Amino acid sequence: MEREQFVENLGLLVEELTGFTRMSGRIMGWLMTSDTPGVTMPDLTEALHTSKSAISTATRQLIQAGLIERRSVPGQRRDVYRLRPGAWRRLLLLETQKYSRFYDLAAQGFDLTEEASEEGRKAMQEMAGLSGHLAEETPRLIEQWQGAAARGGGKRGVRTSKGSSPRAWEL
Repeated sequence: MEREQFVENLGLLVEELTGFTRMSGRIMGWLMTSDTPGVTMPDLTEALHTSKSAISTATRQLIQAGLIERRSVPGQRRDVYRLRPGAWRRLLLLETQKYSRFYDLAAQGFDLTEEASEEGRKAMQEMAGLSGHLAEETPRLIEQWQGAAARGGGKRGVRTSKGSSPRAWEL
């Protein structure tokens, strides 16, 4: 897969699954595949074929969420953007809050199911049970993975497009 296609696919996926903008996902993808530790705004506007304002809006969103950071580099006139360590862990933890919101709403809605159909009651129970379980277990799974990664055992192999040996990706 070429870089531009990966960046676009990540933008679409981030938009679809997280509520962040497509441009935010594209910026994260570009930063992950950059050959430098930081990328300037002009570099991002050129690489992603978009305006300075689109980059500014998306980077502000990502900075506020704690997923990227803006840094000044001694000797350079422009700041650079880079992914923060643990950005994907943080993004998944942010998503976990959505499960808690589903659970809270289901808890509020249980009173409404007294006169509801059996299917309605079961759907409300499923909403509460599954979202509550995910809200509790997702942070634990992330902690488990992080502990295993720290011990050198949390590696997950990813095959390259050419089918070569797996590469380990870790925080």
